[in-house]
Amino acid sequence: MAIDKRAIMEQTIEAIRKKMPDQTIGRYEEYGGKADVQCLSTGSLAVDWALGGGVAKGRIIDIVGHTSSGKTTLALTMCAELQKKIEREEGRKANILYVDSENALDPKYAKKLGCNFDDIYLIQPDCGEQGYEAAEMFVNSGVADLVIIDSLAAMIPKAMFEVDLGDQAQIGMGARLDSQGIARLFGPANKNGTTIVLLNQWKKAVKVNAFDRTDGISGNYYQPGGENFKFYLSQMIEVQRVGKVYEKDENGVDQLVSNQTRVRVLKNKIAPPAREADYFITFDVGIDKAQEAIELGIQSGDVVRTGQMYTLAKYVDEDGNLIKEDENAKSFRGRPKFVEYLRENPDLVEELRENIKKKLLSGRDQDLGLAKGTESQEEKPIVD
Repeated sequence: MAIDKRAIMEQTIEAIRKKMPDQTIGRYEEYGGKADVQCLSTGSLAVDWALGGGVAKGRIIDIVGHTSSGKTTLALTMCAELQKKIEREEGRKANILYVDSENALDPKYAKKLGCNFDDIYLIQPDCGEQGYEAAEMFVNSGVADLVIIDSLAAMIPKAMFEVDLGDQAQIGMGARLDSQGIARLFGPANKNGTTIVLLNQWKKAVKVNAFDRTDGISGNYYQPGGENFKFYLSQMIEVQRVGKVYEKDENGVDQLVSNQTRVRVLKNKIAPPAREADYFITFDVGIDKAQEAIELGIQSGDVVRTGQMYTLAKYVDEDGNLIKEDENAKSFRGRPKFVEYLRENPDLVEELRENIKKKLLSGRDQDLGLAKGTESQEEKPIVD
């Protein structure tokens, strides 16, 4: 007599549902889209492309880098983009928690980046346990949208403060706390659709043995938090300063105005990993959309650069000449003048970004990093 495996499986699934009524078990079609991964924009088209569309909603993302590499700027820009998206699509205010364990957040700078900081919940915990407990309660509310922990390295266990200065604390105390805290967050975050962004730092690894092997990714550096927390991550990206942008002031002296920043995707569960992309962080502005539009526009063909001359492709004919009949057609000598023109015309920047976004989504494997030979590229990267 043949065994009806289908009937046995249906009975088993029904028994599981009775045993665990709060859990959803079934085929993909029965999940009703719950298993689909949505993406949130980082505010940078280049970074969105590298991540495969943006940061994964309801997942844990790790942003790691050296000191002053732009991690907080990227996280706050992400906040601003999410606030705009939810306000536009759902007509409500986003529920965001910022765990400032470093006690170093500047609300004025956050507002300059576009964050409505009055609608962001802020906590500066006295110890790591308080920070993780607040984040866990916030996520378990079921209506949280985003949690940012800045930074993982500063989530210091309470027991560390109870040790007398000069005494040796228990080895692995901080890593154990981070592993427990993140383990209690990743499940509820996925069920409730809450994105968790962890900011972390590279720290120099002290080798006991000269022949010790590294993980092949971070070299002689390691991330605080231990080895276990990496398994909970859906995306891990590295942020690094690789160049500088100078502009002349009123006296003709070159002044440093922007940093060229490169993001490397070290781990990605929703898109191909190991992608790199460049964007620009302008002082007192944040992620510079005009600078980024120029770089990506050159790659996509929406910006034409001939020597030192810059112009928009829509103002150029088939022979590469400026269309004189169009009164809006302009050409600029030097990148700074072209950047200034775009900043004075934000509509053109948005038009550029929309065109780049369409080409970016249709041709995901094209190189959208820094265009070779541009004035902002330097041969030697900045080393922290």
